Amino acid sequence: MKQCNETMEEDISTDNGLCGLIFHPDQPGNPFSTCIANPLLNGEAFAENCLFDVCALHGDPNDMKQAACGSLEALTTQCRSLGIIVDWR
Repeated sequence: MKQCNETMEEDISTDNGLCGLIFHPDQPGNPFSTCIANPLLNGEAFAENCLFDVCALHGDPNDMKQAACGSLEALTTQCRSLGIIVDWR
């Protein structure tokens, strides 16, 4: 498994095409902001999992995007279970 350095982690955690929406729910227009603010949701765990998965596939942009998409789908499912509908696509 590949590891990301600090610069790569920063890029991944701020890129809205990867994990940025999870790491920065306070961005204007972020579709996940209400859900991540919910105290019943562990947004930090979703952010760390997204970063871990995307870093593991660093070097292959398509695989990185698929990993991030999987994290966002999992987050969307969790939001739905809390009664929060997220339209992020």
